[in-house]
Parts: sequence; C-alpha cells; structure tokens
Amino acid sequence: MSEKQSSKKVKEKDTEKDKIQEYENGLKRLQAEFENYIKRTEKEKESIAKNSTGAIIKKLLFVVDEFEHGLAQINDKEAMNGLKMIYSNVIKFLEEQGAKPINSLGNKPDPFMHEVIKHEESTAEDGTIIKEIQKGYLFHDLLLRPSKVIIAKNSTKEVPKNSQSEEVIQNE
Repeated sequence: MSEKQSSKKVKEKDTEKDKIQEYENGLKRLQAEFENYIKRTEKEKESIAKNSTGAIIKKLLFVVDEFEHGLAQINDKEAMNGLKMIYSNVIKFLEEQGAKPINSLGNKPDPFMHEVIKHEESTAEDGTIIKEIQKGYLFHDLLLRPSKVIIAKNSTKEVPKNSQSEEVIQNE
C-alpha cells in the first residue's frame, strides 16, 4: 500500500468520525429541544387549568357575596345555622382550589389589593381600613378581585399652623 492510499484512508476515517460526531451532537440537541418542548407544554397546560379555575372561582364569588348578605339578614337561628354550614363548605372549597380572602381591616390600603370607596370620620388611625364593603380574593397570589373598602379620616388630627400667616394676621 502506498503512502498516498494510507493517508487517504486516514482522512476518510477522520471525516467519518466527524460525521458521526456531528450526527450525535444533532441528536443530543434534538433530544434536548424535545425535552424542553415537553416541559413547556406541561407548564402551558397548568397555566390554562389555573386560569380556567380562576375564572370559575371569580364567578362563584358572587354566590359567596350573596351568602354573606343573606347571613347578615336572617333572624331565624335554625335557618342561619344551615346557611352558615353551606357557606363554610363553599369557603372551604374555594380555599382548597387556592382562593383566599384578602385581610383588609386595620391595614393601610394597598392600591393593588384595595379599591377605596370613600373616607369616613373615625377615631382610628388616619388612612387605615375601617370597613370592608366587599371582600377581595387572591387565587394562588393572583388578584381575582380587589377589596372594596372605606378608610378612616381622622378629624382630631391637628393641622400644623403656618407661623408666617399668624404673624400677618397679628400685624394687621
């Protein structure tokens, strides 16, 4: 065998090895892309399920509001106990699905969580939430609906006097 032929065979083997390495790398990339595709589609499925559940729960909050309103109006103790039991089951269901009420009373309003309906005279600290007109709810830390609240306007708070205006008044 001549030197040219052996050199040619070595080159052919090297190019074959390079092609095999190229195919292996291509297969590895394709496998990684497929695994990423599977993970991405799973996340999308979870997101779609979560959004669908959130939309249903948001519609169910109307029923919860009606229960709360009804409980406040009932005078019959037996009827109230029955409604309370149903209400607690609905609340338990909502919590199992990931919905939870926003705790508002006594806190400062958060513009992302609270909708301030009005200010009311109160002895409570100025700017704190004193009444909740409608409960707000979170669903897996996403806002389903903000709380509608009334905040305190403290009238006993002294307004700082402007010393310059007092001097002008005294000089006149």
